[in-house]
Amino acid sequence: MGIFDIFLSDDTKDRLDEAKKTNEIAEYIVEAAEEKYEEAQKSCEKALKQLDREKQKIYKGSIAIFAESFLQLNSNANFHFPKELQELTKYSKGTEFFYPYVDINTSVWSSSWGRDAATVAATVGLGYIGILGVRSYMKGKSKKVLDQANEAYEKATVVEAQYEAATDICGYIEKRAQMFHAVLLKLNEKFVPLVLKIQKAVAQKGTNHRAYNQQDMKVLAAASALALSIKSVLDVAIIDKKGMLTQESRKMAIEMSSQLCLPCDVESLGNTQGLPDEDAYDYEPSNEKPKLEYCYAFDRIVGIVSKRLHIDKSRINMYSNLQNDLGAKQSDIEALKNEIVSAFRIRISKNSGDIFATIESLADFVVSCNDDTFREVKYLASKAKDSVLSFLKSLDEPASDS
Repeated sequence: MGIFDIFLSDDTKDRLDEAKKTNEIAEYIVEAAEEKYEEAQKSCEKALKQLDREKQKIYKGSIAIFAESFLQLNSNANFHFPKELQELTKYSKGTEFFYPYVDINTSVWSSSWGRDAATVAATVGLGYIGILGVRSYMKGKSKKVLDQANEAYEKATVVEAQYEAATDICGYIEKRAQMFHAVLLKLNEKFVPLVLKIQKAVAQKGTNHRAYNQQDMKVLAAASALALSIKSVLDVAIIDKKGMLTQESRKMAIEMSSQLCLPCDVESLGNTQGLPDEDAYDYEPSNEKPKLEYCYAFDRIVGIVSKRLHIDKSRINMYSNLQNDLGAKQSDIEALKNEIVSAFRIRISKNSGDIFATIESLADFVVSCNDDTFREVKYLASKAKDSVLSFLKSLDEPASDS
């Protein structure tokens, strides 16, 4: 029995016990909803980042080859870019003709209900009071405490509903991002062989249309159609400036999945919902130039390979095989390994697989390493290990005669 229990009537103790339990339930409701929302948000961000990288990869891969080849053909009066692809002419000037990235600015998911939710479940402090009059005080206090607890519970259920709505939005965004990632993979799978054929044809036949047969023209037409589809996916916005899901992205996801025979649960894509309490946040996509991690890594790798193999950068593309296409010898591969490790401060273990097969596999590996929280630690540990092994090896070597 507590020190104050002798001053409390049964109904007062019952109210305080009920208030305590109600507060605990309110706190649990909010914490559980918040935890579920945070998990959904992390999963959503992961899907957006994956889509972002695929866009950058296509931009530096198939789209780059297509643009460069067509720019040469476009100089001939008989070849013209489709109107929707006129932007590709900027590619030759070294400027980005569109921003192939996803705005992963999560401020759209921040609002007053999210910031204040932790304080919804009210806590009750009795404080210090004198012994005299404690019974009458506690009777009135217990009623107030119970009212506060019931109010906290009501607020908790409101916050729970808001968290659930936000969790649903995260799920819809994630599903659309995953769908567009799958669509891009499928389209690019068809697109790459065509652009490589066009690149080869331009190199062998030049830009005179008379040198191109009917089959060549079919390849050009098919590549143009796929380029239009790819660019439409690259350009589509999943959420608008107000943080609302766009009808355009939903419609495109459904149409593309049908055309490419990809499984699609329409209900999982949502409609045009926005977050609750929409006036509580002001979402504006960042005006800063995005950090295109894959593009940066790819360009740097091409520079390293170009310098090591004494090959002009224009001869190297995403799909170049280091040995078959670029003539790299085993000694070159070993040298490139050391340069890549040093340039990106990563560790390449013996069981990393054949990452030096193509520029694409190498770029994929380097970018995946950047996601490793312990990348720098592993790199430094590897360098320290190599240093120790080198020292031990030197001890085993016989001393040279002076």
